[in-house]
Amino acid sequence: MSSQPNNVLDNLRDWIKTLSDQTEIESVAEKLCGFCLLRFLNVWHTNSLYSSNDQKDVWKHFGINVQNDAICSVCLGTLKKCPEYAKSIVDDLQTRGYCVDKVYSLAIKTPTSILVRERSMGVHLKRSFEGFSRLNGTQPVVDIKEIAKSIIKSEIEKLSPDLTQDADSPLAILLNIAHPESEQDHIFLSTVGGAPLKLRSMRQNRKKVMVGDSKQAIIDALKAVSDVQLVENYKCPPVCPEKDATIESIDTKRESIYIGGRYLKLQRNVSQTPFIIDGKRVTEHSVSESIGDPLLGLIKADSYNFVGAGREDADVRMLGEGRPFYLEFFNPRYPKPTRADLEEIEKQINAKSPLLVAARRLTLLSKSSTKIIKEGEQEKKKSYSALVWLPIKLSDQKLSEIKEYETKELVIQQKTPVRVLHRRAPLTRPKTIYRMSVKFLGSSGGDSDKDNSDGNGYFYQVRLNTEAGTYIKEFIHGDLGRTVPSFSVLCSLDVADIIELDVEEVVLEFPPPSPK
Repeated sequence: MSSQPNNVLDNLRDWIKTLSDQTEIESVAEKLCGFCLLRFLNVWHTNSLYSSNDQKDVWKHFGINVQNDAICSVCLGTLKKCPEYAKSIVDDLQTRGYCVDKVYSLAIKTPTSILVRERSMGVHLKRSFEGFSRLNGTQPVVDIKEIAKSIIKSEIEKLSPDLTQDADSPLAILLNIAHPESEQDHIFLSTVGGAPLKLRSMRQNRKKVMVGDSKQAIIDALKAVSDVQLVENYKCPPVCPEKDATIESIDTKRESIYIGGRYLKLQRNVSQTPFIIDGKRVTEHSVSESIGDPLLGLIKADSYNFVGAGREDADVRMLGEGRPFYLEFFNPRYPKPTRADLEEIEKQINAKSPLLVAARRLTLLSKSSTKIIKEGEQEKKKSYSALVWLPIKLSDQKLSEIKEYETKELVIQQKTPVRVLHRRAPLTRPKTIYRMSVKFLGSSGGDSDKDNSDGNGYFYQVRLNTEAGTYIKEFIHGDLGRTVPSFSVLCSLDVADIIELDVEEVVLEFPPPSPK
């Protein structure tokens, strides 16, 4: 935006000089700060007058000496307090550890009563000073938030020269400014003719609150109210408050960062994420905590979310090159960990004894590169090794029949397993076993050639390469006939139990190289 022409300012100075009695304009100056005067004249934030140390200097620029220290009846002291707001923001960034970021974006929430007071002062100026109206014409009042942001930006640069403001910064600051004294200013809009503001009360968190008075609702209501209605129902000009507007809160948030890699689960009875039922932990350890907690100490985020490329049951190990995963860290204070940082965390995770969970290839990721985890969920292939118990020893002929599936695909129909019906839709899904091999391991009785007359049974290693989403346990035992055909059916048996299961490979190109 280009610099504001000085014509309107020169014209204001000349117009004030022509007034035979300056009492009325001086009374306005005692209610309207110099910065708000500029806003009413549609003077943009780029004008040097906004950099004045005292808003009284602005009026003095036009030949008016303001004698009192009354709080501005329009901005409620907001613009005067901007240097203090700037210091509070810098202090907050330092206290909460955000100073590693040198660029920030700033949004400001101002009291809605300012909207009412701007309209009231505008009506007063228009009615009392015909010459002032000609100066402004039909130009709107400059948004107070734009002026406040500009002043705060300049003050922050003085306090911390390395901090710069950029609307596209991942570090977002929301400055909430409140003024309890005037928070009911808009209520009259619900009682004037036509009642343009529709208010109603309701209970929230056991408290009675008013709804229907959003900023946009108040703006629309003010547009619907005539100048006459405003004067009859509200003070024109508005009354100066007793107290300045103050900071209600400074909400600082940084965009999430993403760290991905692969994990190995080397022991059983470790869930992927905390496994809690009725407030009690079912498993003592989880993959997400084993990797996420050490990283959380480095990243200094509020919290994190773990996302895996699928998941194995708590009693299943994850071996081989591991399962792809990523962690999203919310509101991080240390958003740019180095390669060395991540390697050090990886060493810490992998040095624990006993080693339950190992991490590999920890990498800082872009958000877009995490999409493959979900997009590839139904496309990736997985390899498994299962320890299976059978009540009888398979004949050579039966082993030969099953051996065909080492080179031949097997398509099975799987209904949603009984164990997950409470959280999955009851559907039948076709799944492909790309490769299957069976190896005899021995008898539970110690004699591999002995018949099962003593009830001990026989152990086999079944290795599978399958389509994503295949339920391996159910494929082995059949799930009460809900998986067709099952391994037990292929063996011409009513019973086949899976004793142990390991995931040996998850085929997915992840993580990608770290972004530069």
